[in-house]
Amino acid sequence: DMSKDEHHKLSARVQELTDKLIKEVDQMLVAKEREIKQV
Repeated sequence: DMSKDEHHKLSARVQELTDKLIKEVDQMLVAKEREIKQV
């Protein structure tokens, strides 16, 4: 069983990774849009 502190740290880490992934996906989408507009 996890302590509240451990749980909080884990939640923060998951949130960090989620934010990072969302940023990466956003950048990929922007790059794709540029590609499409250039054609």
